[in-house]
Amino acid sequence: MQNGTINGGMVVSRALSRYGIRTVFAVAGASHTFLLDALDRDGFRIVSSRHESGCVSAADGYARITGRLGVALIIADQGTPNAINGIAAAFHACSPVLVLIARLPNSWTEAESEYDNAKHPLVGPITKWARTVPAAERLAEFIDAGAKRALGGRCGPVVLQIPQEYFSQTLADYGAAAQPAPLTARPAADPSAIDAAADLLAGAERPLLIAGAGAAYGNAGPALQTLVERFDMPIAGNGLGRGVVPEDWERSFSWPLMQIAAKDADVVCVVGARLKQRLGYGLTPRFSPAAKFIQIDVMAEELSRNRRVDVPISADAGLAASQLVTALERRRAPRGLRALWLGAGSDRTRNAELAARHGIDATDRFSIPQLAELARQARFAVTNDSGPMHACAAAGVPVFGLFGPSDWRRNHALGQREHVLACTEMVAGYAGQRTGDCLAALEVDLVWQRLTDSGVFND
Repeated sequence: MQNGTINGGMVVSRALSRYGIRTVFAVAGASHTFLLDALDRDGFRIVSSRHESGCVSAADGYARITGRLGVALIIADQGTPNAINGIAAAFHACSPVLVLIARLPNSWTEAESEYDNAKHPLVGPITKWARTVPAAERLAEFIDAGAKRALGGRCGPVVLQIPQEYFSQTLADYGAAAQPAPLTARPAADPSAIDAAADLLAGAERPLLIAGAGAAYGNAGPALQTLVERFDMPIAGNGLGRGVVPEDWERSFSWPLMQIAAKDADVVCVVGARLKQRLGYGLTPRFSPAAKFIQIDVMAEELSRNRRVDVPISADAGLAASQLVTALERRRAPRGLRALWLGAGSDRTRNAELAARHGIDATDRFSIPQLAELARQARFAVTNDSGPMHACAAAGVPVFGLFGPSDWRRNHALGQREHVLACTEMVAGYAGQRTGDCLAALEVDLVWQRLTDSGVFND
């Protein structure tokens, strides 16, 4: 090769290197000579294989582990049929694999050949895209087109057939390979769909997250781990989704193990996984017919597959999971920033007025377990009901108890004496006997002043 001369093999090597690839897998023949030379000169590791199916499967494994494009080099004729098993496995696993098939020169094509290489009938049903490069000058263009389809949306294998003379053909320049690789767009979720999903998860008693290959390729792991740790949601990993959140057997499990409990979930959030046989099609007996389903998938046609999904979200799994974390954070009162006003229906007016100044009105809205969880996110609570009083005290926050003529010494929550708001002490001259009358005489400004004096509003 003369210094400064550019051939097609060099263009392909340069085009591939822009995608962060440093390893290719090959069942190589003489037709790959100029490409192999260029790859070797550019520092690629060339892993030789004994069979085309194994070669493509190795590229598939590389793609699954690295998240980058896996590249397999094979030849046409007997090589393509031999590769079918590997290509089909990559297709069903949604692996981004680029299969470069070297075929005989165009001038050698028989008019009456048994197999029409231009139509790709064998690989068409099991690839996202299959083409033949029409000219050596367009090698980099077609490499980029194939990579875009392999890596974009739901990942999958693509096939690019190249007449072998293109690898040795002298070219004027690198063409598209002289530019950076095109960026792959990642679609974010519709905010209204994220809000609907957050509402379901925030109100769930037994939520379940399921992560699939889309969660891995979308780098959804950090966001899903936040959902697991901060919001106490169990997760099950299936296929390539296993390990996006480390399996600790406390809140993160493999799907084969978790599936025995999936029927008890009241809200199921499927992230980057298809509702196929492996997940029981999303139906009974694997899941409860009453469960609400959220599904995040980059391909809209996968939503509501086999089961009607309550909140379908067409988006990149990683971006959507991050949006979901943000939406749930907004629904959770951060500890130290909000007050929680509690009571029965008779306290609604007073608590609404207090909450208008600061905090959340939780009057007659939550069960005792829900109040305990909500209180863990609050700075303090105010109530005249002994049930919520003890629930909130157990959560470790100050509980200001509003007491009427009854003896508060027998009723206040343990360790909360300094927070008692006895209306008989705060309302001057009160001589009534009914608790309701006593509390009605307790002005909001008096309660507010007492709370201010206690310092609970201070940072």
